[in-house]
Amino acid sequence: MSHFEAIGMIAGNGIYPAIFAQGARSEGVKSLIAAAFEGETDPSIESITDKVSWMKVGQLSKMIKFFEENNITKAVMVGQIAPKNLFDLRPDMRTLMLLGRLKERNAESIFNGIGEELAKSGIELIPATTFLDDLLPDPGHVCGPKPGKRLIDDASFGYSIAKEMSRLDIGQTVVVKKGTVLAVEAFEGTNKAIKRGGELGRGDAVVVKVSKPKQDLRFDVPCIGPDTIERVDIVPSRDFTSFCKIFVHLRFWPDNYYVNNIKLQLIQFNLDKTNNKITEFYFQLSNTQKIFLVRNDENDNFKEEILSINLDKKIIYKENIILQSLYKAATDQRIPVNTIIEFARIYGFQVDFQRDIWKGDSFQIIYEQFENDDGSLIESGDIIFSNLNTQGNELNLYKFEFYRCICIFRYEQN
Repeated sequence: MSHFEAIGMIAGNGIYPAIFAQGARSEGVKSLIAAAFEGETDPSIESITDKVSWMKVGQLSKMIKFFEENNITKAVMVGQIAPKNLFDLRPDMRTLMLLGRLKERNAESIFNGIGEELAKSGIELIPATTFLDDLLPDPGHVCGPKPGKRLIDDASFGYSIAKEMSRLDIGQTVVVKKGTVLAVEAFEGTNKAIKRGGELGRGDAVVVKVSKPKQDLRFDVPCIGPDTIERVDIVPSRDFTSFCKIFVHLRFWPDNYYVNNIKLQLIQFNLDKTNNKITEFYFQLSNTQKIFLVRNDENDNFKEEILSINLDKKIIYKENIILQSLYKAATDQRIPVNTIIEFARIYGFQVDFQRDIWKGDSFQIIYEQFENDDGSLIESGDIIFSNLNTQGNELNLYKFEFYRCICIFRYEQN
């Protein structure tokens, strides 16, 4: 279990803040306080943390004061801030003084300066990978077919180039083909560099992404996620190109590969060794569907068949009194995180969760959940009924299904 009682989250965009919050809760962190940024942070942050303060990018004094008021001594940067927003700061005086001291104003120097300002107020910036060790791959071959000599040669060449580019703080990704550099990542980011290199390589190139020398994991974790993989229909190995085409060209990328449930699964496929192509492919598309793909040798495309997975629907009732936060009161009752987020969303137009929720308020909820044959929770369903009692004010919401009725009249003319 974690030795952290409370952590301040500097929450950017994407799903990383939610992943971190889930990991922190599972390790026993009692209090999560979030500094969220307008136009960046997902509003659902309010339902998965104990307290949130919204601010503009660049309001450093407001963020530090917020953490100090909540006795935060450990903070973590989770989620990205769009690079364009670093040039559209709304700086307060403390930020202006920070920027004035910097010789370079790239993302790394700015974030490092923020870490120094936090330290002046007694707040330690901890690595962004804290509680997330299970998501970090081990060295070596991770997935896909074993690479051949040309792939290894290109990867080695690209590695040396990418390492030098990262040392110069230009970028961390290069796209290469047969010993030639097709694209180098700069300010535009990894995905656009991949797209540019892929177009030049005409679907036969190698993408190499590296860490920087002395990479500071407090605020910069190099990673390859689903959005990046979706753009890699340019991987050189023929059999892996088939694998990518299944996802990219048919636009399939399974929901449970994202970290909503953070789980891995077995991918099954048959490989024709005479031409090094995948002939059949079997994958779980979602919690309720599997997909079976068979290659058509005439046009080299895949024919798909969707197979249903039967789940048992259960109707669940829970209630609790809010003593600290809605999130804690709900998780104490083992309500799934997705259901808590949906609960916060449907009340979002009526309730300010930072100001309207008081100690002693209560809630009731009836919701669906779907279980497999052994009774394990697979996914949460719709909320059927919910009640939120705030200072004696009852707010009831019901699920309503609208059915369209089609009436047929027979018209007879006299």
